[in-house]
Amino acid sequence: MDAAGTILPLAYAVVDSENDASWKWFFEQFKQAYGERTSIWSRVHATVNRNWTMTSNIAESLNAVTKEARELPIFDLLEYMRTLIERWTKDKLLKAKVRASTDHIHTVIDGVKRYIVCLKSKKCSCDQFQLDELPCPHALAALRHMNETYENYCSPYYTRESLLRTYEIPGNPLPDENKWNVTQHISDEVVNPPTGEKKQPGRPQKERYKTYDELKSKKYKHNLIGVLHSVYDVGQYQKGLLRELTNLQG
Repeated sequence: MDAAGTILPLAYAVVDSENDASWKWFFEQFKQAYGERTSIWSRVHATVNRNWTMTSNIAESLNAVTKEARELPIFDLLEYMRTLIERWTKDKLLKAKVRASTDHIHTVIDGVKRYIVCLKSKKCSCDQFQLDELPCPHALAALRHMNETYENYCSPYYTRESLLRTYEIPGNPLPDENKWNVTQHISDEVVNPPTGEKKQPGRPQKERYKTYDELKSKKYKHNLIGVLHSVYDVGQYQKGLLRELTNLQG
């Protein structure tokens, strides 16, 4: 992901299957292409501050985009990937337009919206710059326009040193219970078990409540239709059984 939180493909390859040998070969080729630089590797192996986002949406998004292209011959597939990345890169460069009012204040036009960025106070009218204390996409556009690096505009909380200081205070171990020094008024206190609350009618909730986007998704709709069909089938069976019993009684 880039600094704006969008997908940034660095390399792609075509292999026979996804396995350890293919991944080993891929990273060997990646290393040859990008060289030995500590700032480009994954968070677990990096010696510098890395992105805090952990997600599988990148792979899912690329799979969705290349779903039809994966059926093409190898040459056409590679050409499709090349033109796709070429188009993405061009769109990102042309997306934001920057106009400088002063050395520190910039107007960034992102699509049809306009944002005011003040690099001196580290603020943007989108509020993301001052809330996250990291340059937002509009601040990054202004910094690129000024040919400045973003490191000086990031909060020190995101540095490796600050992260390590977070865990300087250890969690003290607890001795065995018979070694506890409990005061008399605490040991004499009687703690009654909770009385409990009245149970709500119906079955207890086992699954989390679905969000609005999930309720609109095709997968949820298909599952809901399957449940409705099951309920309908049970209802039809019960009606048929009731008719049989009525006939027998008659």
